[in-house]
Amino acid sequence: MHPLDRQLLVDRTYTKSEIIDELKREVAMRHKLFPAWCATGRIPLATAADRIHLLEMALNDLLELYQDELPAKPQQMALFPSEPVSQFRSYQ
Repeated sequence: MHPLDRQLLVDRTYTKSEIIDELKREVAMRHKLFPAWCATGRIPLATAADRIHLLEMALNDLLELYQDELPAKPQQMALFPSEPVSQFRSYQ
């Protein structure tokens, strides 16, 4: 038995966020690796495109299904303030 197989037999519950994050990593990895694999003939282009598309569909389905249960993404701060610069104190 492969050492990884023993670790996989451990009972563990994964959160929806963990599952979705792993799918995102897998999609990103395939986008990075598959072009080189296609160029060397390791995988046909149509197969690579199908596999990426299937994972993206699964990811989108999960995101839609669990949208109300997932933690909200933190809001990114604006790079520039919304008030005009003239309202700020001058440092001259």
